[in-house]
Amino acid sequence: MFEDVKRMREIATVIGRHGLREVARMWGVDAPEDLTQDPSDVLSPEDSAGRKARRWRLVLEELGSTAIKLGQILSTRPDLLPPEYIKAFARLQDDAPAVSFELVRRQVESSLGKSLEQLFDFVDPEPLATASMAQVHRARTADGREVVIKVQRPGIDRQIRSDMAVLYTLARLAEATIDDVGVYNPVALVKAFEAAITQELNFLIESQNTHIARKNCAHLPRVVVPEVIDSHTSSVVITQTYIEGQRLAQLDVGSARAKDLCDVALQAAFEQVFRDGFFHADPHPGNILVTKDDAVVFLDWGLIGRLSAIQRDYLIDLLFALVTQDIDSITRMIMRMGDPQGRVSLRSLKLDVEGLLGRTLRHRETLQDIDVGALMEEVMAMSHTHGIRINPEYALLAKASATVEGVLRSVHPELDVVQTLKPYGQELMAQRLSGERVGRALMASAVSANNLLRELPLQID
Repeated sequence: MFEDVKRMREIATVIGRHGLREVARMWGVDAPEDLTQDPSDVLSPEDSAGRKARRWRLVLEELGSTAIKLGQILSTRPDLLPPEYIKAFARLQDDAPAVSFELVRRQVESSLGKSLEQLFDFVDPEPLATASMAQVHRARTADGREVVIKVQRPGIDRQIRSDMAVLYTLARLAEATIDDVGVYNPVALVKAFEAAITQELNFLIESQNTHIARKNCAHLPRVVVPEVIDSHTSSVVITQTYIEGQRLAQLDVGSARAKDLCDVALQAAFEQVFRDGFFHADPHPGNILVTKDDAVVFLDWGLIGRLSAIQRDYLIDLLFALVTQDIDSITRMIMRMGDPQGRVSLRSLKLDVEGLLGRTLRHRETLQDIDVGALMEEVMAMSHTHGIRINPEYALLAKASATVEGVLRSVHPELDVVQTLKPYGQELMAQRLSGERVGRALMASAVSANNLLRELPLQID
């Protein structure tokens, strides 16, 4: 408890330093006077949301690894935060000082139960990459395979558990003291973070995700997912085959190679979403590589999203309605895909949908010009405005779509997302109207009707 109080005071001090001292005061924790900025720099309630969001990003950066990871995970959740905060938190950098190689050795050996020399012929003591939760080293296994080892920072789980207690306390204080939090529920934010960080702390979950992704992509000859070496993997260490390549975002803009590889990556992304219902939820530029033989590599499957068959049906209905500018259908699909937190004015929602389409499509000459990912993110933001909480999986997908589309368009500005989407939409529609599926639906309806008729007298009585 003493450590928690110390951490809360540290958080209040940092908040005050970045001109948000009134927030700390509302939580009942005051920041020392000599550490606050000039009073003229303190934000007033009228200041723009974008400016406040940037201040909070600086706060998270200064508070360290847990806070940075909180911001990064929440930046993938437009169902939980306003757009200004999503944009600001997406810029959080995850660089961290390297852990000493001796600590890495101890973590690997205690976790895998063998000495480093027994497990590997060679391990590069210089890290290939460092982050707040783990760092990566090049290595070679005893049977000669070139691999990378991702090693969790020693003690990071204890630090995160401690910080979680403080975050829950602050979230409850925020709900009790800050008016009009609306659908942006602070405790829900912390719960979402806890669920995500718990999965990221267990590398066995990432290992399982990678196995599934590798199996799903096996039929795509130009898509590669690293192979996990199970014998060299545990909850805090994951070993995967090393794949050499450059970032897709580093290709020559508009080149024939860039266009070809972007088409491959986009088709792979659609396969993940519409065929497998299992998609990469963090496709930032560092996670999409291209090899010398023109294959696309998807790395780091720690954060994934899942969509059921019915969720995929809803999604394709929404996308078709957006592309055809069917305002009534878009309104119905938003209601169907979300969870209204109270009464929703359908008339007001329809007017906002009409305004969104006008802003998005007004200057677009062809469907090719539509930024589908950005359009989905705007739909999420609009849903929030009307008190509709969108399913988290859709929120993950909206953010992932916007990210991957941004990466691809950076080297292939003429990318036609809608045209690439068409075959998948047609296939899903054909499956939905297939005799077998229609028959199953009719049978289910018949059973439901039979139960209703049998139980109706009792219900009336």
